[in-house]
Amino acid sequence: MANSKRKCTHCKDRYPTEQGIKTPAGWFCCIDHAIAHSRKLQERTRTKQINKAKQVQAKEDKSSRAASKEAKRRDLKWQHGLTQKAFNKMRVLEEKLWFKERGLEPECISCGRPIGGDQWCCG
Repeated sequence: MANSKRKCTHCKDRYPTEQGIKTPAGWFCCIDHAIAHSRKLQERTRTKQINKAKQVQAKEDKSSRAASKEAKRRDLKWQHGLTQKAFNKMRVLEEKLWFKERGLEPECISCGRPIGGDQWCCG
């Protein structure tokens, strides 16, 4: 088996088997290639860890934004704004109903002009 050749894990060239170095990571033609391959694997592992950490951070940020949005919905000022809009719309509809029940044309309480559609100038 003196003519047997093996492929270096790092440089992919073929060398006689007896010249190489066998490690758990693979077979290498020289110690420099074994070290370079080890560093390459470490860098790859480090990159994977960084990407995983970024994904976890993005997930936390997303859940944090959702929690912030939910907290805002529970905020009294925000609820007051929604309630005010609904209340104002209800009052306009009640006014129109009041005029309709009496057979009158709706008019502005401030200036007395007839009101068209949802246009109310004051009050």
